[in-house]
This record gives sequence, structure tokens and C-alpha cells, in this order.
Amino acid sequence: MSGRKYVQIFASLSANLGQMGVGHCVPLSSFLLPQMVPGEKDLVLSEEEGSWFASVYVLGCLTGSLVGGYQCDYLGRRWSMVVDCISMAMGLLAISLAPTTTVLLLGRFLTGHCSGSNLVSTPIFVSEISDPDMRGTTSVLTMACYTTGFFAGMLLGAILPWRVATGVFMVTPLLSAVLLMFVHESPTWLLRKERKEQAREAMFFYRGDMDTVKLELRRCQENIDTQESSSGMPLLKRCKLLWRRALSPEFLKPFLQLNLMLDFGLDWAGFPILAFYMHTILKQMKIPFNEYWVAVALAGYRSFLAVGLSFIMYKARRRPVYLFSGCLVALGTGSLAAYNWLAPSMDESLREATSYLPLLAVVLMYTGFGLGYGPIIFMLQGELLPQDMRSFGSGLLGILDNISLFVSVKMAPTIISSLGIGGAFMLYSCICLANLIVSFFTMPETKGLSLEDIEDYYKNKKKQAGLSRA
Repeated sequence: MSGRKYVQIFASLSANLGQMGVGHCVPLSSFLLPQMVPGEKDLVLSEEEGSWFASVYVLGCLTGSLVGGYQCDYLGRRWSMVVDCISMAMGLLAISLAPTTTVLLLGRFLTGHCSGSNLVSTPIFVSEISDPDMRGTTSVLTMACYTTGFFAGMLLGAILPWRVATGVFMVTPLLSAVLLMFVHESPTWLLRKERKEQAREAMFFYRGDMDTVKLELRRCQENIDTQESSSGMPLLKRCKLLWRRALSPEFLKPFLQLNLMLDFGLDWAGFPILAFYMHTILKQMKIPFNEYWVAVALAGYRSFLAVGLSFIMYKARRRPVYLFSGCLVALGTGSLAAYNWLAPSMDESLREATSYLPLLAVVLMYTGFGLGYGPIIFMLQGELLPQDMRSFGSGLLGILDNISLFVSVKMAPTIISSLGIGGAFMLYSCICLANLIVSFFTMPETKGLSLEDIEDYYKNKKKQAGLSRA
């Protein structure tokens, strides 16, 4: 195990508290909209306004992804996260104190913008400060913190008025901003900006051994030297260089792999519809429990899995865990679809006796998600892209992800009304299986490899066949 491992964990946790704040923001529509009913003295949203409150968050994520790559490359990974966290707290404050629907939607948009931007910089920062032996643990913190924040959001939303709950959520991103003041910037970013002395200090802060520092910085510098610099070039030449790098195998192959796993494998596996319309879906499935507390219990279960597994994930190989957990997700969505198709033809007594089965199917989906189907994608986001294209690639990945997520969330009511819950989840099951089949042949194994080794893997065709099945 690498030196100063607890410093790496502390820095990663400080960064990922921003993702815990994202977890607070996502389920706001799930518990806020049911409280905005006619007859209350507070704000009331129409069905159309409620739909926009749910989906405008994703539009904010889209703009955040659009500027997030440039922001974290210009300001640095650390300061980019600080700006995002402070802005996220401002958005939550606007929602908490909103006197009108317009302010409510603006606050929701701002939290989405900061969430999208933060998701660009956080995985990059964590992967660049972590030793290869530690990267499995530190990278899993992204999903562990997100799911914990999601659970806390659902819990506080169930027991507190929505204005109070939203105000309490401000604490998490502000805490992240404060703790980030006590850690160093990414040594890789500093080296790319030719701040070599600061890069040496930052690397020593995270490693604690000067021989290791010299070795890692030399390897990183060699990689930078082999890449054509765009500094000082005219805009047209910079664009041509960027386009050439974007079409190179070492960028295009991992970028397409990440898009497959995220934009299709995750966004169209049924999780967004459960996150944004949890209470509505549970009510339509007619489970024999209170849907509000079932939603809290499901969020808590997913958080428990993500946090618990974060302590053992660094020992596991990414490929087999991802494929196995994806099979659980496909089985869960398929089971949910089958039950909703068969339930109308059951007699009343049998339907009552099996009314808990949809809940077990959702639990199976969340088990697969927490086991690795969700966390491993965000590990790979910080690992697979080459260092000179990491900010650009993560930003572009976020843009495409949020377009896909927006379509998935906005179309969810239409899909359900057209296909029914059974048809909708069968569609999600088929998409999940298609992702797993393609990933079986294309997904590499990255456990124990340095970021430079992973980049070399995509340059070396002879290594690819072996590593993709390792």
C-alpha cells in the first residue's frame, strides 16, 4: 500500500462531499412536488411546472458539463470544485427561500449546473492524486458519497418541510469547499501548467516519499513531452490539433466505451426514472407499503451497499464485477417487467400474495447498481481518458450523458403511458443487456495499472486483446 494513503483518502473524501451534495439535489423533485398541492399556503406547481422542475435540473447539468471541462483545466481541479460547491449552496438557498416559481426553477437550474461541472472535475482530481493501489478505494467514494447524499435527501424530505430540508442540504457542499482548502492541487495538472516546484510539493504531500515523487513526476513528464502542446498556437491550429487528438485511438476508444456504459448502460437502465419519479412509480406498482418510506428504505439500501463495498472494491477486478452486477440489473428490470405484464391476469388472492415482488425486483436492481454497475463507470471516467484530453473528454462525456439523461427523464411519463410499466422496464432490460454484450468484448481491466499504463494500453494494439479479457 502506498505511503500517505490516509492523506489520499482525506483529499478524495473532501472532493467527493461535493458529490454528496449532488445526491441531495437529485431527489428534490421526488419529495418536493407531492408537498406542493392545492390548498397549501406555500407555492403550488402545476403538472407542467412540476415536470419542468424535475427536468430543468438535467438542463443545468448539461451546461455544467459544457463549461466544466474548460473550468477545471483553467482554474485547476481543486478550485473548480470549490467554485462548484459554493455555487451549489447558493442554488439550494434560492430553492429554500424561493418566493416564486421562477426563483425556484432558477435555483434548481443552478444546482444542476454545479452538479454537472463537479462531476467533471471530481473523478479527474481523485484519479490524478491517487496511487494505482489506492485508486480503487478512492474512486469508489464518488458513488458512495452520492448514494449517501441521495439517501439523506430522501430521508430529510420525508420528515421535514421541503424548505427546511433544502436549507439543511447547504451544509454538505460548503463543508466540501472548506476541506478542499487543506489539500493540494493535482500534481498532474500543475505539471501540465509547468509549475514544476508546486507539482513536486503536491506529489510529496500525497506520497510522502521523494523517490516515489521523482519516479511518478518523471513518468508523467515523459507522457506530456510526447503530446503536442497547443499553447501559443492560433485558434484554428488549436482546433485542428484537438480534432486530431479526438480521433486518435488512445482517446476515441475509451471515450466511446465510456459513452456506451454511461449514456446507454446507466441512463437507460431504469435508474433515472426511479430517481426522479420514485414515489409515482411505487404508487403505480401498488406495493403494500407506504411509498414515501419505501423510497427512503431503497435509497438507504443503495447507500449502504455503495459505502460498504467501497472498503473492499479496491481488491476487486473491474471487468468481472461490472459484468456480473450488470446481469443483476438486467434481471431486476426484466423481473419487474414480467410481473407487471402478468399481474392483470392473476386472480385477486394471488396478486395480493405476490404484491411485494416488484419491490424485490427494484432491490435487485439497486443491488447490481451498488455492487459495481454504477461506481465502476465513474472509476473508469478518471482512468481511461489520456491526460492531455481528460478535461475535454470528461466535459464532452458529461454533455452527451446529460442530453441522454434529459431525454430519458423527460420521456419517462410518455414511455410509461405508451408501453406501461412492464413495457418500459423490458425496454430498459434489453438496453442493459446490449450494453453488457458489447462491454464484454471491449471493456479493459485497469486494476493495478497506473494512468500512464492505461494510456499506453490504448496505443499498443498487441496488448489490447489480452487486457480486455484479463
